[in-house]
Amino acid sequence: MARPGLNGPSVNHPSRPFVWPDLNAMLPGRVHKRGILAQNLKESLETGMSPADVWNHGQPEKGGKHMSATITRSRRVLIVDDSEDVRLMLRFALSGDDRFEVLGEATDGADALEQAWRLAPDYVLLDLAMPNVDGRRALPRLRESLPDATIVIFTAHEQRYATEDLMERGADGVVRKTESLLHLRDTLAAIHH
Repeated sequence: MARPGLNGPSVNHPSRPFVWPDLNAMLPGRVHKRGILAQNLKESLETGMSPADVWNHGQPEKGGKHMSATITRSRRVLIVDDSEDVRLMLRFALSGDDRFEVLGEATDGADALEQAWRLAPDYVLLDLAMPNVDGRRALPRLRESLPDATIVIFTAHEQRYATEDLMERGADGVVRKTESLLHLRDTLAAIHH
């Protein structure tokens, strides 16, 4: 059974506006806190600024144009991050784009391995810094479990880990959390394993 508001109408088309999922249906009793996050996310998607820039009232990045892609079916995504707010933000960003379908979420590397086995996603969006089993340790096992999937690291700690090391462990790309959500969506659409 689909969760309310997640599979509702969404568009990423120049002639139609972005349609937001119903926060009240998704997060009863928690809308006030999430409403602030949703407003920042909405502004981020509309302006091309990163969520951090929106929060800090910064300026949009230069050259943040949206690239379009022709897809016959949505790419199925597993989101892996220990922060509930980040997972919610990513779910909103990806559910607003017909190129993607969020299959599930995981809170650490061990949970990601279980969800990957159960859901068989096309894409895994993987944070590195998580409790228990971090993304760096889970990465080779995810690659082994999902040889045809595209695994993209989504982290604020890129400098701590060498990109080459992450690629050797099985990552197909690295996107920093400070990048705009439009950049993240376009990067996911452009990277194929």
